[in-house]
Amino acid sequence: MTLPRGYWCQVIYTEPDRPDAVVLSTTTGFPGRAVTWLRTTARNVAVDLDREAFGTVWAWLGDHQGAGMVVKDLHNGIPYTARLGSSERPMWLVVHPVSCLPLFDVCTRPRALSVPSQAGVLRSQAASPLHCPANRRSA
Repeated sequence: MTLPRGYWCQVIYTEPDRPDAVVLSTTTGFPGRAVTWLRTTARNVAVDLDREAFGTVWAWLGDHQGAGMVVKDLHNGIPYTARLGSSERPMWLVVHPVSCLPLFDVCTRPRALSVPSQAGVLRSQAASPLHCPANRRSA
């Protein structure tokens, strides 16, 4: 069984008044969305950086051809790491392809069944796990 591929994204940066790094992260199932998340998050963080750091982040944001190459590399399983910002306040942009474990299947995920209530309005009830062939017991 081949596990579906996902992308783990992180933006790591420091703030002047905090001793620890700030780590923002997300996961997505698509390389284009991973790069879009990096670019959006970097732009949001850049407004609080000093002039030099802001300039390097803004230059990276302007490299649309490079962003397209990152998407292709991620699709091919190649991780991406970039260090932007100044030497005093670096910002790391990281995306790693990861395997996503399926947490639910059709037998364990509750399904909604529509049943009429006394007032004639539809309401939902969770389906019993016994509806799954793997959970049925022979009599």
